[in-house]
Parts: sequence; structure tokens; C-alpha cells
Amino acid sequence: RVNAVCPGLIDTPQSRERLWPEEWMRELLLDSVPGRKFGTEEDVANAVLFLCAPDSRYVAGETMVVDAGTSLGGTPYLRFVEKAGVVRKARPK
Repeated sequence: RVNAVCPGLIDTPQSRERLWPEEWMRELLLDSVPGRKFGTEEDVANAVLFLCAPDSRYVAGETMVVDAGTSLGGTPYLRFVEKAGVVRKARPK
């Protein structure tokens, strides 16, 4: 069987450093998360454990999104980029 786990916004030292190094960025991202709570490494691990367990023996070819429903709301990251005024210019070829 092949399955995938696709984590959403997970609170780790690296994400705090790279995704929301400032409090206002953290707040903007939290606005896109139902329940206004970032996921934890344990949340992702639990999804992986489920896919490894005998109870998931009939689950195959799936991508399990672990994001508290954030992806159901549309494009949260694009809204973040728009609100934060963050724009990356393409590198010239």
C-alpha cells in the first residue's frame, strides 16, 4: 500500500523561525486555521500511526491532509501573502 500524509501548519521550532518569525505573521496564519490552533508533531504522528495500523488495511492511494480543515477554506497561504504584502519576484533566467 502507498499513502501520503500532508501536514498543514505545524508548530515546530523551524516553522516558528521560517514561517512566522514575527507575532503579526503568526496571527495572520492563525486566522486561516479553524479553531485558531496550529497542529503539533504528535497530530502528524497520529495520522502516520493510523495508516500503519491494521485498522487502515483497506486504505490505499490516499493523501491524508492533517490541517484541522484549513485547506477546506480555500487558499489560506495566498490570503496570508496578500495580507502580509509578501511578494517574491521570479528570478530572471
